[in-house]
Amino acid sequence: MAPIGQVPEWFKEARGAPCMTGGSYRQEGFVEKSLRTIAAYAREAASPDETAGKRGLLQALDVRARMAGMLLMIIAAAITASAWMLAALGLLCVMTAIASRVSMRALAGRVAPSLAFTAVIAAPVFFGIGMNGGRGHAAAAGAFFIARAAVMVSFASILALTTTQTGFFKGIGRMPLPPVFTAALFMTFRYVFILLKIAEDAAFARKSRAIGKGSSAEARSWFASRMALLLHKSLCMAEDVFMAMASRGFNGGRIRTADPGRIRPRDYLWIGAASFVLFLSFGL
Repeated sequence: MAPIGQVPEWFKEARGAPCMTGGSYRQEGFVEKSLRTIAAYAREAASPDETAGKRGLLQALDVRARMAGMLLMIIAAAITASAWMLAALGLLCVMTAIASRVSMRALAGRVAPSLAFTAVIAAPVFFGIGMNGGRGHAAAAGAFFIARAAVMVSFASILALTTTQTGFFKGIGRMPLPPVFTAALFMTFRYVFILLKIAEDAAFARKSRAIGKGSSAEARSWFASRMALLLHKSLCMAEDVFMAMASRGFNGGRIRTADPGRIRPRDYLWIGAASFVLFLSFGL
C-alpha cells in the first residue's frame, strides 16, 4: 500500500491496449488519442504529490520560505547579464533538484516544452535579424536567452514538483496578494480535475458504445460537441459554487487555510542564501 499522501503505483500505469476485433488490431482513433492524452495529463498533474512527500532539501523547508527563495532565484536568473552567473545558477538548480530528490526525467519533461517554445521565438536571432555585431554575436545572444528561460523554468518546475497543492495554497494565502487573485487560483486548482474527469468519462462512454472505427470527421465533430458541453458545465459549476459560497458568508475576501506554522532558523538561512544569490546577480 502506498504511503498516505502519495499516488499509488497502479494509478500511474498506462491502460491496456484496445481489444482485438475479428482477429485484427483496431488502430487508435481520434477519441482514443484524446482519452489517452487526458489520462496522461491527470497522472502527470497528480505525480508532484509523490515527490513532495519525499525527504529532501526543499521538502524540509516551510512552504513560505521555499516559495520566497525560489522566487528570488528566478528573479536572479531574469536580471543577470553574465553568462558565468547564469551557468552558476543552472548548476545550483541541478544541485537543488538532486538534494530535493527530484527526478531528472520529470524535471526535463516539464522544462522541454518551454525550452522548445523559447527556441522557436529566438530562432530569428540566430540569423542576425535585428542584431548588430555580426552573426556570432547574434548566436551568442540567442543562446543566452534560451539558457536564461531554461534556468527560470527549471527553478519554477522544482518548486512545483516539491510542493503539494495544499502546501502551495497555505503558502500563497500568507503572502501579500489580492484576495480575489488567491481565491480564483484556489478554485481553478480545485475544479480543473473535476472537469478533466468529466471529459475522460465522456470519452470512455463513447468508446464503450461505438462499434467499428468510424470516420475521423465524425469523431472530431463529437469531440467538439463534448468540449462545448464541458464549457457549459464549467460555467454552471462556477455559478453553483459561487452561490454555495455566498450562502455560507463568503464576500470575496481571503480564503482561510490552516496555519502553516512558524518559520524556523533553517528557513531564514534558505531565504538569506537566495537573497545573497540575487545580490550577486546585480553585480555580475
